[in-house]
Amino acid sequence: GQFFKLQDLAAIAPELQLVIWGMVVLIADLFIRDKKKIGVLSIIGILFSAAFLFRLGGVETSAYGGLLVIDPFANFFKFGNNLFAL
Repeated sequence: GQFFKLQDLAAIAPELQLVIWGMVVLIADLFIRDKKKIGVLSIIGILFSAAFLFRLGGVETSAYGGLLVIDPFANFFKFGNNLFAL
C-alpha cells in the first residue's frame, strides 16, 4: 500500500500549525521591536494549536501506515503540552 496519503496531514495538523507559526514568530522578531507583541503572537499560535486539537476531539485514527496513532490519550498530552507552553 501507499505509505503517505494526503489525509495523513490532518492527523499532524496541530504540530504543523505550531511549527509554521513558530517560523512566522521568528521572522516577525526580526522586524518588530516591541517584544511584548512577539509574546502575544506566540500565545495566539499556541491557542490556534489547541483549537486544532479540539477539532480532533474524540477522533481515533492512524496515519503513515499505522506509525502514528491519534487517540484521546495522545490528544490529552498534546493539550497538556500546549497549556504548559502558555
